[in-house]
Amino acid sequence: MSTPDDRPAACTPTLPGTERRNHLLLLALLGVLLLVVPCGIPTLWDRHEGRFLESARGMLETGDWIVPRNLGEPLVFYPPLSAWLIGAASLLLGGLSEFSARLPFALASVACVLLAYELGRLLYDGRTGRLAAIALLTTALWPRTSILCQPDSLVVLLLMASLYALLRLDRAPRRSWPWAVLYWAAVALSAMAKGPPGVAGTIAVSGAWILWERKWGLVRRLNPALGAGIVVLVVAPWCVLAAREAGTAYLSRMWHEAFDMAAGGKMLMHAQPWYFYFAKLGGLAPWVVFALAALLGVPDDPRDRSARRFLLAWAGTILLMLSVAKAKRPYYLLPIYPAVALLAATWWTRVPRTDAPAARWRERIPLLFVAAAVVAALIVPSAIPEARLVKQGVPRTALVAGAVVAALACLGFLFAHLSGRRRAGFGVLAVVLFAALAVQQTWGARAVDAEGRRGAAFCASVRAHAGAGPLLLYDVDAFVPFYVGRPFLVVPNLPAAAEAAHGDAQLLTRRNTWNGHPELQREWLPVEDALTDLGDLVLCRARH
Repeated sequence: MSTPDDRPAACTPTLPGTERRNHLLLLALLGVLLLVVPCGIPTLWDRHEGRFLESARGMLETGDWIVPRNLGEPLVFYPPLSAWLIGAASLLLGGLSEFSARLPFALASVACVLLAYELGRLLYDGRTGRLAAIALLTTALWPRTSILCQPDSLVVLLLMASLYALLRLDRAPRRSWPWAVLYWAAVALSAMAKGPPGVAGTIAVSGAWILWERKWGLVRRLNPALGAGIVVLVVAPWCVLAAREAGTAYLSRMWHEAFDMAAGGKMLMHAQPWYFYFAKLGGLAPWVVFALAALLGVPDDPRDRSARRFLLAWAGTILLMLSVAKAKRPYYLLPIYPAVALLAATWWTRVPRTDAPAARWRERIPLLFVAAAVVAALIVPSAIPEARLVKQGVPRTALVAGAVVAALACLGFLFAHLSGRRRAGFGVLAVVLFAALAVQQTWGARAVDAEGRRGAAFCASVRAHAGAGPLLLYDVDAFVPFYVGRPFLVVPNLPAAAEAAHGDAQLLTRRNTWNGHPELQREWLPVEDALTDLGDLVLCRARH
């Protein structure tokens, strides 16, 4: 059944300037509410966030802004752009905190939402851009993952900026060099954010699309010689200064370890099978279902077909690269989130030519998802063990209430869809998702952060217990110094930790580390108070 909402919009309408500005302002406001405001709520009780927090803290305290360090050792996995941004935000806000540490990445996430709007306008039309931006903002794991104190959302923003510049370069009739400069500047900044992996994603997606569309002239317009010059101009000064301070081995190790982890060498961490990311596509719910449904049928407009190939090259290339690489983490999948959101938006705005079976499945796939979501909402809350809920600090009543709201939202979408009001169906899902994610980002984040708050309280108690002797840290995560907030010395290895037990010295280490090493227990005695009951850390004093 065809309805007014089903009619395809014009391919590239020009929105009035005021209307476009209003859309961007509204999306920015929603992004700030969902992404920026919750930045300081959970503690930085995560070792991956702690690396960048500690490197920025070291820069602020020592004034060394060249080589990022993790507990005194050079952070070889990542260049310094993330630490620079954290340090700059902390200077502007008057000090390093959870909020200032996450703020640069939350702002990058908001910028990704705005760029999704602009990409939707450029590829399709303004309506598709609006829906794509809202879909990205309300994707299940985007708000939680994209604001973490780590460079992934920054890399996604630079990838989107480079792809936007590539599209504008392809369509620019003249004076195209500014878009080539923007493209290569984004590539260079990606190198400063995540090293070789950040550059590889952009180049691979661009190359896949150019090869698929056979746009050989676009390679000439990109001007690789200009690109090489821009990359060298941005990256080389830091490389020279870093080599002077930490040696050339520091840079070569950074390059080597990035590819060693991808290839499954000696430095491989968090290895997973090749299909790992296909199981993680659930993090893109609910919009990944609509994106898959939108792929059924052939677009009528040639530009729509070109736009689809662009999005498929984007998502497919990144997914292939991540699946081939040995080292895998769920948040590595963030670069395909905007492409999936754009594809999902076309399910509402573009009605392609389809044969009868494809047309039926195109409409039925989301309905099957709705039915499965309703069933899951009714079953899952009662299936989660009580012990797990207690550990996470989530009352079962809150979980049940959330499941009921989710089921009602799905039923509301189903009713709107069957009534022919597709735009209303999108609105129901978007509003409920935004509200649910806002609750999760505030109350939910605070509720599940019980372990982090215990750890922060432990570190505050360590600060209050400070004696006259030095505080030694051995085998702790990088976030610990931030919460301890007092001078410390890092002990490099187990023999050194045992030998340092003299005088008024105190040792802070993991509880499991102390329990598992008798040589530590012979030289160090746990402080006999409530400190030993908090967190996974233990504070010890020298026995002699």
